[in-house]
Amino acid sequence: MGRFETEILTQPQNLKALMNQPGQWVDKIHNRKPVKEIILDMDSSDSPTFARQEGSAYNSHN
Repeated sequence: MGRFETEILTQPQNLKALMNQPGQWVDKIHNRKPVKEIILDMDSSDSPTFARQEGSAYNSHN
């Protein structure tokens, strides 16, 4: 699996296809059942990080 991820999936033509795949799925669903409304679920949960942990650019305690 590791070689598949690093050798096959990282080839430019495969990366482009993978990046477009979720959009294709959404388009197929929208073609079958058009969107009537969109609900935005705003999550205010806090995920504290410590020191220089990756992803700690935003911390609600600052």
